Amino acid sequence: MPAQKRIIEYDIAKGIGILLVIIGHEFIEGQVFSFIYSFHMALFFLLSGLVAKISCDRRIIIVSATEKNFENEKSILSDKLVSWYITWSIIYLMFDIFINWLWLGELNAKGIAWNVYRMISLYGNGVLWFLPALLFAKRIGIRLSKKLKNYAALLLSLLCLGIGIMWIPMIDKLNSDGIIKILYYPLAMTLRVAIMVPFFMFGLCMKDNIVKLIKSVKWWKLFILGSLLIAFTWVMASNINNPVDVHTLKIGNPIVFLTLGITGSYGIIFISAGIKHLSVIGKGLSCLGANSLLIMVTHENLKIKTLIISCLRYLGVNQLNQTIFSLLTVAILILIEIIICILFGEKINRIINKVRDILMRYSNIDMNLGSEH
Repeated sequence: MPAQKRIIEYDIAKGIGILLVIIGHEFIEGQVFSFIYSFHMALFFLLSGLVAKISCDRRIIIVSATEKNFENEKSILSDKLVSWYITWSIIYLMFDIFINWLWLGELNAKGIAWNVYRMISLYGNGVLWFLPALLFAKRIGIRLSKKLKNYAALLLSLLCLGIGIMWIPMIDKLNSDGIIKILYYPLAMTLRVAIMVPFFMFGLCMKDNIVKLIKSVKWWKLFILGSLLIAFTWVMASNINNPVDVHTLKIGNPIVFLTLGITGSYGIIFISAGIKHLSVIGKGLSCLGANSLLIMVTHENLKIKTLIISCLRYLGVNQLNQTIFSLLTVAILILIEIIICILFGEKINRIINKVRDILMRYSNIDMNLGSEH
């Protein structure tokens, strides 16, 4: 089957999305924080739905800026998200052991043990929570769309959201310092999947319509539409007390959560249709989108930002206005991430592919043994 052509607007949207992630992790309060967190994770789930295609031979085609390949639906180990999660979980663990524990003393053996448990329970350490949540939301969404018509699958995914939100208060009670936290991590991971499935489905069910819209409507009209959607999202997020953080299961008002997740995501996608015509900016954001997973896993947990802040403070830059200091931190972090992508992007992708090959060989052996029995 021929590879599906990549849609540049989606790459640019991913690039904008990863910039919002970096900015959101620096501005941790105020209107900017509320605006970004109201939709920035929903954007990636919706984009994943927009680029997922189901074919008659029960294989999923995933087309993005970083991969064009067939993924066998029967084996979850063949999904690249699994390879990313395993590889970077091990890197994070080694970093915690040798840097945060043995060198800096910021962690102890108990902390390392909990990190290992968060890893194997698929709760994820730091930003890695995103990978298993997207993996299972994608697979659930694909299965729903195979079994049901689009509107029925979408309604069922909304039911998943409702059930997930109902369970959040009960699961939060398990988030204590005791041994009962063993139950919290896998249950919290499950709830993340439940509340994010609808965004994948809104992408999957609308994928053909959005492609037609991008091709048939003039780019400046889409840019205006996207700007209006973003303005609506900003006003709503700024004026409604609806703190959102999917990582910690803070959803706020579920209707506002769903509405702003959709309007913000489609706003960014339509704006990307206009940015595509700004050649340099469009290509730059597209490249960021192509490396969004790498930027996602490296920008926060490997102390790059901590090192930047320490250097700026040493130079006395922290005496500047806090907003200017934060913007400078973000700008330097983005520059470092670009350098990381240029120098190590291909090498890291080769490592990820090797891990994926190993997992697929293991999966094939396991399936062959199962068929013999």
